[in-house]
This record gives sequence, C-alpha cells and structure tokens, in this order.
Amino acid sequence: AIPQAVGPINSVTVLESMSNPFGRSRDRGKGRGKGGNSRNMRGPSANDDAILKVGSNNDVHKTGGAIAQRTRSGQLTMMDSAGALSVNQAMKSLFVARQYLVDDEIDLFAQPEFETLDPRDTASGGLNTLVRVTLEQRTAQRPREAKGMLVKAGPNSDPKVVAGAIAQNIRAGHHCAVSAQGAVSVYNAVRSIIFARRYLEPDGMDIEFQPQFPYSESNVMHMVLHPQ
Repeated sequence: AIPQAVGPINSVTVLESMSNPFGRSRDRGKGRGKGGNSRNMRGPSANDDAILKVGSNNDVHKTGGAIAQRTRSGQLTMMDSAGALSVNQAMKSLFVARQYLVDDEIDLFAQPEFETLDPRDTASGGLNTLVRVTLEQRTAQRPREAKGMLVKAGPNSDPKVVAGAIAQNIRAGHHCAVSAQGAVSVYNAVRSIIFARRYLEPDGMDIEFQPQFPYSESNVMHMVLHPQ
C-alpha cells in the first residue's frame, strides 16, 4: 500500500501535509537536531534512545509519527531494520514522517549503513546484516526542477552493480534517483546506496537520499539522491 502519492521525483518535493496524530509545531525543533557527520560511514554513535527498531509489521503512520515527534524535539533518530520487509516499512515510515513535518517547514534526509549481526556479512551486507538509517533534519527547501538520471533496482539486482551506476552518476555531477518496486527491490536499492557511499568515499564524496512515490496509484518508490 502507498502511504500517499506525490509529485515529480526529479525534485526535492515539498509534500502536502497529512493529518498528524502526534501534533505539530511550527517553531519547535526547527533547524535543530542534525544527524551525523556525512564523512563518517558508520555515522554518529547510537544509544537506545536514538534508535527506532522497525519490523515487517510496523504501522508506517505510527512509526512516521514517532519520527516526526522526535525530529521536532531535536532528537537524533536512527532506524534499525533487518530484511526486505522491515527495510521497506522503514522507507515508507520515513516518507510518512516527511509529510507530517511539512507544516513545520522541516525536511528529512537519510544515510544508510550496515550494522553486522553476523561477522561473515561485514563486507557483503548479506541477509544477516542490519540496515541502520540515520536521519538528518533541515529547513525545507523549494523544489528543484532539474531533471536527473534514474537507476533501477529490481528484486534480482546485484546491489554492488547498481551502486557502481549510482557512483558513476554522482561523480559526473548528475542528479540521480534509484527506482524500486516491491519490498525486495527497495531492500536492494537501500543496500546499493550503502555500497555507493563506500565507492564514493575515496573521492571525498558522500550521498544521502529521500524516499518518494512519484506515480499515483503505483507502489514504485524513488530514492532521490543528494551528493555531499
């Protein structure tokens, strides 16, 4: 199910607001609570208070509301999820949180990384590896109109191959987004972004992303990439 469809994926879209069960404030938390150092692939140190564990059965609106509430109070937020279904719910929850924060004029950007559950998966980002997404808040900006390159991640895609295409586009200065449809494809897309961050690190570059649903009545998700 799609939480709510939005406009063109080629822009940093200012989303239309939704009814927020956690309430809103236009002043609280604005411009506060920025997440980690983008040059540190492992991100800021986490504690239990900063981490939201997202499972395959999480209600994306409740999780999105919790993210929005933390953001307004200036708290660092990280999402931990393991496996395709859980990562997919985490991405939908982030999408919903961005909608809840529109009236606060706050937007969220995400940087994913691997947290190893099994030492054998440290380098590969295998199926026993936890995905940790660190969120950074900023003042919402006007939409960016520039067209970009679209890289597709499918259920059978090799995340490292997709990552290579992402890194090539970012190095060339192209606006870029990763397209994915379905939980396994979204999972592969997130893993691809993690590997792309590794590929770009020797160049002194990094990326972050924002999830969007560009098409009405479609579950195709685009992860719009932003170079740093």
